[in-house]
Amino acid sequence: MLKIAVLQNGDVEDPVELVSSPALAVGLAIEHAEARGELASDSGLWFVETAGEDPDAVVAAAGELAMDPSFVAAVVTPFVDAPAAERVFGEAGIPVFSFSGLGGDQGATTWRRVVPTAAAEAAAFGRLAGDEPCVAGRTATAPPVAGRDVGGPTDAVIAGRDTGCTAVVWLGGADGALAIARGLDAQGSDVPLLVGAAARSVRVATEGSPASVGTTAVVPCRSVDVSTERDARRFVHAYQAAHGVPPGLCAAEGYGLGRWLVAQGTRGAIARALAIGEVIPTPSTPIDLAVVAEADAAVEQIVGVRWLPLGTTDPSAVAP
Repeated sequence: MLKIAVLQNGDVEDPVELVSSPALAVGLAIEHAEARGELASDSGLWFVETAGEDPDAVVAAAGELAMDPSFVAAVVTPFVDAPAAERVFGEAGIPVFSFSGLGGDQGATTWRRVVPTAAAEAAAFGRLAGDEPCVAGRTATAPPVAGRDVGGPTDAVIAGRDTGCTAVVWLGGADGALAIARGLDAQGSDVPLLVGAAARSVRVATEGSPASVGTTAVVPCRSVDVSTERDARRFVHAYQAAHGVPPGLCAAEGYGLGRWLVAQGTRGAIARALAIGEVIPTPSTPIDLAVVAEADAAVEQIVGVRWLPLGTTDPSAVAP
């Protein structure tokens, strides 16, 4: 039996694509192992919701799961900032793998962040946004980006007419990004639109076209759905068959982590491998458990109706 605890924040637009995708990918790896007869059929994921919940209630829910010896690891999904609940698992000896850039380093041997921090995302915005960015949509799930605060989507469109605004940075969700892209386009503005991971959804590229073409996103994990690599293609097809949608934010990394957790098998083996520092292969970017230096955030841009790595214009040229 292999049980995985999952901390998630469902208070984000497009939650299946942007919030749950790495956990769902871990679950898919478990399902594949069950189908091969490698795991008992009662293995799987147990979720703890953090959005809008009393912090003490979240800690209590995490503590209840941590008391069960069947749990071998915990996964923290994007946009979660619940350090007390994460510590509950770590103190119980349950290794914790965080796909969230929020919060500080837990400083524990049983805890590892597997994506860039919010500070790394903010640095990427700084490199892209120019000297005088106008920043809108600040939320608790967004990195602290330097710039002139302008409020909501309408204010961001107005700021886009200001010649002193070198870029419009939107830190909210997809609805706001769509409104800003359309507003800037209607005004004939050439001020670039930069968005965070909360707006890096398929519908911003598809529903927003052609106004959203050229929109740039700073994300913790780059997409894998246009990769030409065999492992990536197999994963994309399997994920879409299982969930009816393409793999979302950090899904490929979640699947690689899931396969690795299955291979380790026990809480102790996972903890030992975590302490040593291994490189976990994934259908996208490998997860290096030994790296503690600040990793760079990924940057993608809408080309046509798809998100592609910045600077790429031909999807067939994309590979991990």
